[in-house]
Amino acid sequence: MLRSEIDERRCDNTHCPLYNSTKKPVWDYYDPETCEILFIAEAPGADEEIKGRPLVGPAGGVFFQALHHAGLTRLGEPFHSYVYTAHMNLDPVDRIGIANICHCRPPGNRAPTPAEARECSKYLAETISSCSKLKCIVTMGDTPLYHLLGERSITKRRGMPTTFNGILCLPTVHPASCLPFRSPENFDLLCKDFVKAVRLSETGWTYPEIEVEDITPEAVEELKKTGYAFDIETTDLSIANGRILGIAFSNHPSKAYHAERNNLTEWVLAKELLEADCYKVAQGNSFDVPFLNADGIRIENVDFDTQYAQKLIDPDLPATLAHIASLYTDQPYYKGQRDELLAGKLSTRERKEYCGRDAAVTWEVVPHLKAGLKEHDLEKVFYEIIMPSSRTANRMQIKGVKIDVSRRAELEAEISKNVGEWRELFESYGYNIDSPVQLRELLSKLGIRVASTDKKHLERAYHRYMHPIIQLLLDYRPWKKMEAMLFGKEGDKGLFAQVDANGIIHTRFKPNGTANSRWSSSNPNLQNIPKELRHIFIPSEPHLNFMQADYTRLELHVAANLSGDAEFLHDVETTNIHDQLAVEFYGPNYTPKQKLIAKALIFGTIYGRSARSVAMEFGITIAEAEKLQHRIAGRYPRLVNFALRNLRQIKSQGYLRSVFGRHRYFLSGNIESDAANYPVQTAAGDVNNVSAILIDKAGLDIRLAVHDSCVIQYPRGEEDAYAQKLIEIMSRPIPEINNYRFPVKIEYGPNWRDLEEWHG
Repeated sequence: MLRSEIDERRCDNTHCPLYNSTKKPVWDYYDPETCEILFIAEAPGADEEIKGRPLVGPAGGVFFQALHHAGLTRLGEPFHSYVYTAHMNLDPVDRIGIANICHCRPPGNRAPTPAEARECSKYLAETISSCSKLKCIVTMGDTPLYHLLGERSITKRRGMPTTFNGILCLPTVHPASCLPFRSPENFDLLCKDFVKAVRLSETGWTYPEIEVEDITPEAVEELKKTGYAFDIETTDLSIANGRILGIAFSNHPSKAYHAERNNLTEWVLAKELLEADCYKVAQGNSFDVPFLNADGIRIENVDFDTQYAQKLIDPDLPATLAHIASLYTDQPYYKGQRDELLAGKLSTRERKEYCGRDAAVTWEVVPHLKAGLKEHDLEKVFYEIIMPSSRTANRMQIKGVKIDVSRRAELEAEISKNVGEWRELFESYGYNIDSPVQLRELLSKLGIRVASTDKKHLERAYHRYMHPIIQLLLDYRPWKKMEAMLFGKEGDKGLFAQVDANGIIHTRFKPNGTANSRWSSSNPNLQNIPKELRHIFIPSEPHLNFMQADYTRLELHVAANLSGDAEFLHDVETTNIHDQLAVEFYGPNYTPKQKLIAKALIFGTIYGRSARSVAMEFGITIAEAEKLQHRIAGRYPRLVNFALRNLRQIKSQGYLRSVFGRHRYFLSGNIESDAANYPVQTAAGDVNNVSAILIDKAGLDIRLAVHDSCVIQYPRGEEDAYAQKLIEIMSRPIPEINNYRFPVKIEYGPNWRDLEEWHG
């Protein structure tokens, strides 16, 4: 029933904008005699206010589609239909109810405040208590989560069950978050959560207990035979600043063994087990393995990584353990204790249970992830590229890369001087150069319109306006970036705060860290180091040099091969194609800006970028950009057809598969651009991945992997021998890409910045 049909009361909430209004609030939709699952949202919108029913607007359409996936709708008559969606008239089944925390629409369709939610709490309590058959409450969005469970973050809490007054409660995202202009990838999660709610309401749910025992010799022998998942807990996320507290092992969803770091007997047993030749599973082993090696445990093999497997199956969705657990298990949310653990606020028992559950959940999800890899034909890329490259990345992290800490005072003085001069200049005119709001105000007064003051938007503004103040800001940004990177915002963090006692930085490399197969680097990010700072990175010994091997215009060569455009491949191989096109477009005296336009149009052709986008960035007319793009399309027709072919595949099958075997579903974003981008980017990424694996297997001392290059250490004076080895490996024929040999540029020198080219 609709309570609005039987209750004529006006809203008596003094915090409500409809208090004493002639309008009636939107009440709940439920039958207290049949309601088994109650869906609770935040507050009504304009459409709901008109209809007098919850969830009937655009979000309601999403909501009912998710209900339909979960089997909670029936076909209705057009006149009686609760909401029209997906070209069907859908009515809710009798066993569900729909409610809002607040029954009146807040001004501007904003989320209700805690005070407004509290005023409606008696009606919500009345609704819940009147449903005698209620088995499950589904909270949708942040407000119901906070109001019922006292928790804030739906992104961490989604899909993980708990209880409210003894009733099963399952938090999920709000249907409005799944709309196309927001995060449509959330719709898949919303559907899965609704299906889970139905299943758990039918089977029941109790908080799953975890039994955690101290490790014993008998447990070690058992785990060696069956294999195990392991998880460590540390005092900090950085190896330089953290230490291990303990480690848990599990081969069962509800049981684990734990070893305390400060218990010598237990730690000796843990070391024996970790160094044994048996099956091992981890969640994000790029964190655990280097930490263990720094503590003297030489763990050589991790056979399966749940984080990497999930990222391969769903590249655009999270791969945290909480998210994975929400998809494949009925585990509760317990990861909120992480901050307390790092702060040392958990008791020893709580910490052991937390760590043990991590290991047990990791073990529990392995069969589901293996099934997913097999279903999507991803086993080859997982076992032959991702897991081997993770071992290479771990060895790189363990060895680390050295920083010349003797340069700290010199750099600090130089950066402080330059940054200070810029700041003082702007302050003399009454503006803070580090304030985006004040900069936009200043630029607006000068007739310069910018959507943001980040580097990308400032560069676009400079191309359009050519104003010297924008160039001044662009000149300042590298110094500001260097200041933050080296010393942190307060001067006590940054690179210099993350070196160990030997001056080594151990960045965390993740070979499957992005949706397009590119490596990521964190704590700290060494892939984002500006060239001006690279001279502080030096070999670990005085008699060594750095050698950098860099694929030359890798993405252009990949695109030429995958598109089958012979003329484009010829031009890429024999000329600097950006210079060549700039000459053709603008003549031999082209400007740097005109070369950038030519470059943008080439990559725009490969990646599906529109002429309008290029015109807006560089301040040229759309007609001029279209004219130039048409010239490129006429010259390289197969390159254009390549992007169109990928887009057709997206529309027909819903995903794209790379030549190395990866796939991606493109759940949100600019699908036309992403469809063209993915096959090139991910193929280039896997060319690099396999190169890193082979370089490591060849015994070369690889220390850095940045974009399309890798950096090794080698004995000074042996340039020829090591350059030849790198070229042999990196310019090998690639079977997946027409057995093509990609060109490689070799440079060498005493630090990462001051490199000279090797010519053989």
